[in-house]
Amino acid sequence: MRILIIWGESLAKPGGGTVHCLGLGGGLQACGHQVTVITPRYGKTTLRTGDLDVRAVRLPPRSLPSFLCFQLLSILCLPWWLWRHRPEAVYVRTCFFQAVMAL
Repeated sequence: MRILIIWGESLAKPGGGTVHCLGLGGGLQACGHQVTVITPRYGKTTLRTGDLDVRAVRLPPRSLPSFLCFQLLSILCLPWWLWRHRPEAVYVRTCFFQAVMAL
């Protein structure tokens, strides 16, 4: 199954969100699914992704405007991501409107 994960937090940020994303994606991939993660990348941070297919959206250093920029880009690019990856399932973990758009 092709699964698209849209993650609202940077995977460079240590903590529970990163552990959750990598654990979820890695577990699904271990079960034989094709997993793609879309996440923000702020500034020159390094993403630790293991062997997951991660597409990072490059943004300026982390700030409220760059966070809002990711939200806006996600909304505008979601139809293209859905067409490009043709997922059979979409998992959205973010604060704003991507969940509504994914419906």
